[in-house]
Amino acid sequence: MQIPGTSALIEKGTIPESVLLLTGPIGAGKTMYCRQFLVDGLLDRDYCIYVSSSLTDKQFKTRFSKIQNLNLIQNSKFINPYLHHCPLDKQGYSSFSHYSSSLSDDTSVSGLEKSESTNRLSLTFTEIEATISQINMLAAHDSDHNGSISKNIDRDITSSTSNRSIRVVVDSLTHLLTLFGEDAVLKFVNDLSFLLKDAEAMAIFTLTSPLSNEYLTNALSSIFDGIIEMKIEDSHGSLARSIRLLSIKGVHHKPSWIYFNVDEDGNLSFVEDSSSITCTLCGKAIMGTPILILSFRSTVKAVWKHTKNLQEYTVLT
Repeated sequence: MQIPGTSALIEKGTIPESVLLLTGPIGAGKTMYCRQFLVDGLLDRDYCIYVSSSLTDKQFKTRFSKIQNLNLIQNSKFINPYLHHCPLDKQGYSSFSHYSSSLSDDTSVSGLEKSESTNRLSLTFTEIEATISQINMLAAHDSDHNGSISKNIDRDITSSTSNRSIRVVVDSLTHLLTLFGEDAVLKFVNDLSFLLKDAEAMAIFTLTSPLSNEYLTNALSSIFDGIIEMKIEDSHGSLARSIRLLSIKGVHHKPSWIYFNVDEDGNLSFVEDSSSITCTLCGKAIMGTPILILSFRSTVKAVWKHTKNLQEYTVLT
């Protein structure tokens, strides 16, 4: 179970099951990266959980509608924390009910009362926890074919293969912070990270950068096993996207920037050796994958696909 572009992001080996923070400016491709992460998991028959406070269930399904053989309903769960509703005095709904008292009086929450913010994040955690417990229960009872445990397990989950890996996406922390406030989100992320690590899940949380609050940035970063960074640049009138694995616990790597492309269907491709060829006119690395190379004595003429147009670059050998 790996993240998209693993072979490009690290020199060798693999990335262990980790809880990762994906940061980058608006438009850098964070959501598309998470989509690719889930598509890879669904194709591998992993169970995928997608948490977003800005999407509806219908919008979530639409993002994957063009890809066949995903079995999205059986192999995934979509959760919108903002749409959770439950009376605050209901007992026993969450193992997180204790952290409402930890919210400070000066915490700013836009659109929601502090207690309600905590309550909705509590319900979100409980739903994720219950889903993971159901998957683990199926794995523990893999040899039971009589359906004796199915009465307490979600029907969609029981229809899928047990003993499977788990992938989780939280997209995005930026929107959660706007809705629920810093203290509630920090507590939610911290507790959820421990749950996911215990389940040996691979998870990606997205965050729009830069953040003006340095304390919040450092607090969030300290929770995760690794940090992935994205950036976007204007290159001759076109957007150039790049990504790097800034840090990862337990893995030695060189945090180099790698260019990546997003095609019309939303699929990602990575240029592992983008620095090996440079343009003789501007001196910058040529992005993309060559579709035709013609040799002429002391020069190599490479034709590169740039958006919908073909551009030619002469590269000295």
